[in-house]
Amino acid sequence: MREFSQPVGIPEKLLKLLQEPAAVKAVGTVSADGSPYVSVNTTLTSLDGKSLILSENLEKSVSNVNLVNSVWFDRAASVTVSYGEDSFAIKARVHRCLIVGKIFEQMLARKRNAYGDDADISTVWELLPLEISETSPAVLRRQQEKEHPYFDRHLDRSSIKA
Repeated sequence: MREFSQPVGIPEKLLKLLQEPAAVKAVGTVSADGSPYVSVNTTLTSLDGKSLILSENLEKSVSNVNLVNSVWFDRAASVTVSYGEDSFAIKARVHRCLIVGKIFEQMLARKRNAYGDDADISTVWELLPLEISETSPAVLRRQQEKEHPYFDRHLDRSSIKA
């Protein structure tokens, strides 16, 4: 069994981004044969500021099957949350699958509130963030300019002319 690092806290900026209805929330998983799969999952949220929660509609969705494999074979998941100029990349451990209980009921209520009383979900997943990186273009630009000051420098830029 592979050892994972300890979970990390979720920054306030990311918690706010998770609450943005228009944010793009993508979850990357790996199949049993190692094939990557990415799906957009609008349910991705954090209920406690420590873990990520998402629901799956179908037992046999590719994501659901891959998340089960992640629990069995200690495979990490990849999450991207992006809105406007703000973006985060998250490496997470798939911690547990919920099919009953308070968190499941909370996610089911959200689904029914949005789509009606007949809406249903099959599974709720809890992911523990292991690494979180802000990948907003401005942050990456500052990092690149600090570490590699001559990358992407076109000689006609006014900041270079002196």
